Amino acid sequence: MLWFILISWLLFLNTETTLIQEDLPPAMIECLKTFDDRITTHQAAVHKFCWDFFNWENNSNYTNSIRPKIYEYVIRLLSPFFTMKPLGITKSIRKEYRLLTDREREDFHKAVRMLKQDTSVPPNKYDALADLHTFAVSPSAHKGPSFPGWHRIFLVLFEMAIKEMVPGVILPYWDSTLDSNMMIPEQSVMFSEHFAGNNMGYVTTGPYRDFIGPNTGPLHRNISGSGAAISAEYAAKILSQTRTKDITYPTADDANCLEEAHNDVHDWIGGQMGEIDTSADDPLFYVHHAFIDYLWSLFRMSQKDKGINPEFDYPRTASAYVQIKMAEMRHEKLAVHFSTYAFPSRYRKIYSKRFSD
Repeated sequence: MLWFILISWLLFLNTETTLIQEDLPPAMIECLKTFDDRITTHQAAVHKFCWDFFNWENNSNYTNSIRPKIYEYVIRLLSPFFTMKPLGITKSIRKEYRLLTDREREDFHKAVRMLKQDTSVPPNKYDALADLHTFAVSPSAHKGPSFPGWHRIFLVLFEMAIKEMVPGVILPYWDSTLDSNMMIPEQSVMFSEHFAGNNMGYVTTGPYRDFIGPNTGPLHRNISGSGAAISAEYAAKILSQTRTKDITYPTADDANCLEEAHNDVHDWIGGQMGEIDTSADDPLFYVHHAFIDYLWSLFRMSQKDKGINPEFDYPRTASAYVQIKMAEMRHEKLAVHFSTYAFPSRYRKIYSKRFSD
């Protein structure tokens, strides 16, 4: 053994190491030059988003491949919005989860379970939609100004889907600021059998007790591993801002960043909710994001009161550049429709009132 170590050491001493300097890829250079005026103030953010862009353009793992049946399903759900003026759509009214009547809450749970049981779109309609929210879309759906708009359309998809299961069903929002005010937020009624089920270990109570993720096994949670419910103060700080750049990556401070507040709840719940690839496996994902969408709606309303048109208030930041450039690249045919809104080359579309007002 000693001789082996000695020989290895001698070989190491006689090994020459050469460092070769290679130029950055043209796509990276273009991105960095576009935002060279921000390199000093937002250096890490600029480098991160330009690197995401380069990976998206060159790594097949970032390609959002979608099976024909899922594509047809998504297009059918969104088709009412593809006309100049959306037709045949009744405006949805969302309520706080705990303000639903017993019948409304039961209908919501029933609709979600029916999606999970419907295998006409493989593996089932619930998992087919959840699979759209994976790391493959992460650079264009997260860490930038497209975050609230992308997820608004994703919520619309889910809302249209559950309405097909149970007409008139309400997609509720989970206002976690109510739980933040509790002495022990983990003991919230939200985690009882009447709402989302238990919050520690495998989910064995409530309407989703038999849910199994396609790649992660039985639904599970690990609350309080890290993160926290959104505090009322945090929400108020976000709503006190004026411009979209003040509440979105990479220009917002963490103290008033909408996406950062959202991240805290994902981390707090843990389990599948704690990872981008699997977070939509947990139905808590949709009621949590419905609240984030509600906060964004309040923010946009305050912008209008200040004389700002929120449809045009999309910041030209490094992340915006990357997200827009991703949209302009050739995706699978789903890009013709869903990505026109979710990954817009004319990015204003995800900030338009088509999916809200």
